[in-house]
Amino acid sequence: MPTNILSDRLRRLMDHGIITQTPASEGSKHQAYVLTEKGEAIRPILKAMRQWGLEWEEGTRAGLG
Repeated sequence: MPTNILSDRLRRLMDHGIITQTPASEGSKHQAYVLTEKGEAIRPILKAMRQWGLEWEEGTRAGLG
């Protein structure tokens, strides 16, 4: 994914309070993104959508647990 598209999507998620930005590790210039309480609240919905895809869309694979 082009970095400008990724940056835009991450910014939009932050603007809506779904994720927050934090240093990836102490002394690092890199940033990590963590779900907020609002973001955690949509986890069951996303899991249900993934499960639907696995059951109904041929060739769909789950990459995350």
